[in-house]
Amino acid sequence: MAVPKGAIIGGSVILLVAIVAAVGVIVIHKGPSTSNDSASHGELRAGSKSVEAICQATDYQDVCVSSLSKAANGTTDPRELVKLSFEVASDHIREAFAQSEVLSKAAADPRTKEALETCRELMTYAIDDIKTSFDQLGGFDMTNYAKAVDELKLWLSAAATYQETCLDGFENTTGDAAGGMRRALNASMSLTDNALAIVGQLGTLLGELKLPDVFARRLLSDVEVNDFPSWVGAERRRLLSLPPSMIQPDVVVAQDGSGDFSTINAALAVAPSKSAKSFVVYVKNGVYKEKVIVFRNMTNIILVGDGATTTKITGSLNFIDGVGTFKTATFGNPHG
Repeated sequence: MAVPKGAIIGGSVILLVAIVAAVGVIVIHKGPSTSNDSASHGELRAGSKSVEAICQATDYQDVCVSSLSKAANGTTDPRELVKLSFEVASDHIREAFAQSEVLSKAAADPRTKEALETCRELMTYAIDDIKTSFDQLGGFDMTNYAKAVDELKLWLSAAATYQETCLDGFENTTGDAAGGMRRALNASMSLTDNALAIVGQLGTLLGELKLPDVFARRLLSDVEVNDFPSWVGAERRRLLSLPPSMIQPDVVVAQDGSGDFSTINAALAVAPSKSAKSFVVYVKNGVYKEKVIVFRNMTNIILVGDGATTTKITGSLNFIDGVGTFKTATFGNPHG
């Protein structure tokens, strides 16, 4: 259902009010300045107060104030300050990414080298998720502000998890690469946590505004239907409610040659990129000994089998054999 234009405009105004409340300072110029120097000094001081105010909700206030002050360049625009909290976190992750590349070239231990390569991959995911958060902030939907805030927190939390997972990969490695990577990620992890805290503060303030029903109401599509979570769309709810025999697949996988492909990976290779429509893969009975690769651009993939005891997918990658835990999943991304 399309979001009413008035809801978007009204939502932007209310979001701005909440952000201003979070920042806690509005600068009003009553007349022309008598001195360019004094005006400049006043703007810098106002900008500093704005940064300090928005950082009050964070766990790492010193890091927050220091990083935002450098990036803000004296701005008092609350919307820009919130966006900048995302940007500085992303910038520091890029720095950690570069450091992981440097450390990887110097690493002699195979496990350490693999852990560093995994970190580089995870840093890419973290940057993507922070960018998604940044983009969603620009299109904040006030028809359901609680859901909008939750989605922002979800993407930022994923970015934080990727950074933690990077460090987990250094278990049983040799050398000082783990310490070097932890030092490289120290600032970015703090800044990601700070961005989460700022978004959480926005959610609290929006709740305290006691929005009218036009903004606070829950849309039908947001309500759990037949035990499916709200993010499962109507089409997928319908598909998942049907017995396998009634689902029309896009491709069929069968080891006996009766399908379109004999492996699941071959079937996924023809899936459309970033599709909004479900792509159904029917996997006939059999034991499929393969690591199934699901790329990040493979969206809305649905796998249907003949039952838990007849269609099986097995993997044989183990940490004990020298494979990092992140890469042992039977279902995973190209490197994990």
